[in-house]
Amino acid sequence: AKYQQHVEKTLLLAGEKNAAAQAKAIVDFETELAKVQWTKVENRDPVKRYNKMSVAELTKLAPGYDWKAALGAAGVGNKLDYIIVNQPSYFSGLTELLAKTDLATVKSYFEWQLLREYAPYLSKAFVDADFAFYGTALTGVTEQRPDWKKGVATVEGALGEALGKLYVKEHFPAERKERMEQLVKNLIIAYGQSIDNLEWMSPATKKEARAKLAKFTPKI
Repeated sequence: AKYQQHVEKTLLLAGEKNAAAQAKAIVDFETELAKVQWTKVENRDPVKRYNKMSVAELTKLAPGYDWKAALGAAGVGNKLDYIIVNQPSYFSGLTELLAKTDLATVKSYFEWQLLREYAPYLSKAFVDADFAFYGTALTGVTEQRPDWKKGVATVEGALGEALGKLYVKEHFPAERKERMEQLVKNLIIAYGQSIDNLEWMSPATKKEARAKLAKFTPKI
């Protein structure tokens, strides 16, 4: 109920006059959408999630969507030999759901997704409404972070890798990297010795553990 109320409030802030009905339609649609998605347990199976499909096969699986046009717009139209589809049954279920859902509901759903994504960066009313639900109602946090912390987090999220590269260039000389690489090598050696000395582990298991340790690749 609180989630639907939050959706309604956000739509009202966006100027929607029929926000209550839209919010109900959105939540109903999301509920049906959740039913065709895999469970967390199913998603833990990497083999089950690895499904190679050609564009033709994907189109057959989910015929209600113009995949060629979408892939073309993304700039990969004729460049794909195959696509990895994580949840095949989700796409077929989504196609069936979209076929029986009115266009107005789908538009409202996408409007809500856009507002939900950018609410933390909009006016104070949007920010407060977003925090009241996702911060307080869901996690019990009662006080928002100061603006400067939000700003730092936003920059870190958007430019973290690029800034990290600049930081390393200025403050992380090559000799420090060599020192850390040697430290990691020493840790791997010690870990291997620890495996060899484990009394409860069988020789076959030790061999597998050693093989796994040998594949460890430090990234510094």
